[in-house]
Amino acid sequence: MEQERSLEFSFVLSPADFSAAHSRAQSERRLRAMRSLSYHFLVGIPLMLATNILDGSGALAGILGVVGMMIIVTGIMTNLSPILARKGEVADFEPEPTLIRVSTTGISKHVADSETRIGWRSVDKITLTEFGIGFLMQEGGWLIPMSAFGSESSMKAGYDKIVSVMASGQADQDTEHSEPRTLH
Repeated sequence: MEQERSLEFSFVLSPADFSAAHSRAQSERRLRAMRSLSYHFLVGIPLMLATNILDGSGALAGILGVVGMMIIVTGIMTNLSPILARKGEVADFEPEPTLIRVSTTGISKHVADSETRIGWRSVDKITLTEFGIGFLMQEGGWLIPMSAFGSESSMKAGYDKIVSVMASGQADQDTEHSEPRTLH
């Protein structure tokens, strides 16, 4: 019988671990919304201007104008809220000792009085950022913060080990592990 491979990461989770990551996520969400709004305008305005070039009394000109206006309005409605959102602060909480165990069958998170286990099929993405290693799921996510590793090189090595353990457990092919961003 083959012994199950597993890794353990112990750390004390604190609000400081989340503050920079939370701020970056908000900035990225705002930037994505601004790009999306720009694309809507880049498509909608030429369609609206095409009504002036074409014969204004024709049905085609009217349809182009309506479609262009609908694209612009849709872009405004879907992207204005993230663009105008105030920068939120991370909620204060008491730092608590946390243990995340990674095995061939999935991951588990142990805190003071509870334990949660998740199989690899529930993990949508594993990512390495300058803030730590993240596990993204439909219901939210878990973070092994940079403070659990001590250095960028040991965090990268931990990420590689996690991906190796996941792969050795014949994980679901839909689980994505992203290329690391440039670490600062």
